[in-house]
Amino acid sequence: MENNLPIVARAIAYAGACESEQWFDLWARVGAGWVQKLPQLANLQILSYADLTDLQQRHPRSAWQAPVIVAVDEVQRFARDKGAPHARFLQQIHDASTTLPMTLVLAGLGDTQSVIRDLGLTHGLRPFSVGCFDGKEGEELTNKWFAHFGIVIGAQRNWINDLISRTDGWPRHVHWAQQALAEALLIKSVDGDVDRIPDWKVVQARADDLRQGCYQTQYSEAMARAAALTTKIMHDVAQAEAKGAPMSLETIIQKVDEACDRTKGTPYRIPRGYNEGTFVTHIIHCGALQETDDGAGLTCPIPSFQNYILRRGGIDPDLLPNLSQPDHF
Repeated sequence: MENNLPIVARAIAYAGACESEQWFDLWARVGAGWVQKLPQLANLQILSYADLTDLQQRHPRSAWQAPVIVAVDEVQRFARDKGAPHARFLQQIHDASTTLPMTLVLAGLGDTQSVIRDLGLTHGLRPFSVGCFDGKEGEELTNKWFAHFGIVIGAQRNWINDLISRTDGWPRHVHWAQQALAEALLIKSVDGDVDRIPDWKVVQARADDLRQGCYQTQYSEAMARAAALTTKIMHDVAQAEAKGAPMSLETIIQKVDEACDRTKGTPYRIPRGYNEGTFVTHIIHCGALQETDDGAGLTCPIPSFQNYILRRGGIDPDLLPNLSQPDHF
């Protein structure tokens, strides 16, 4: 969207003009990369458009077969310039200024709401945090997962509940637990029978390994180069949240500035290429922090990732009673 708006406009035009049969045919022939391949598909007879105003004039509402949802992921990576072409493009959809039947769904990490505001999208926003599964949702997911694959839980409910509870209800981590369980069920001697799983500790260890691999990917090189500072930030944020007073982005940046004052002989250093603000933003984009739903401050959305960061920094989170503990199911 930042680099080639005409292709995006053409994709919107096609999505609005085609019927269900055309969708199925396009996916069968091209697959998920259909947007990038539209310019080469001349038989579609969809014109190129410079922007949404051009689209409205040459492909009016009367030619549309269905409304279009323009879904954008990784919004936190957009340049924060409300005068940029991609921002004006989003503003036109958001403001319904073209009267074309379109709406926006914007997804991203951490400071996405702040980025959206900076892009000039301010009216009638309905933020929704994916968050974690609660106890009821976790149980429903477990039951339906087993039912979908025709697996009988048998007498292993407690082991299964324990396996899922250690994920903190975080969807990606639930996925790792399910993968570990699926691998155990596919062993020849088990043959899909849960009651035949020989060692549940092995299943849990596998799920833990998969989750640790995810953490290692999220824990960036910049965070590693400033491990002490990263640990301090996560600890300070957790302490403030535990006291019911989440720290704002401005406060965190100020604390980083104070902590890195070299005149005080501090051990904390900001990694090369960053300043106080860009480093905190980097941690947000790595999924370690995000705005609270009410915008009052920042929180760590994944408690187990928070614990991983603290342990890498030499702090045992189990010995910090003031840290809020997640609700397991």
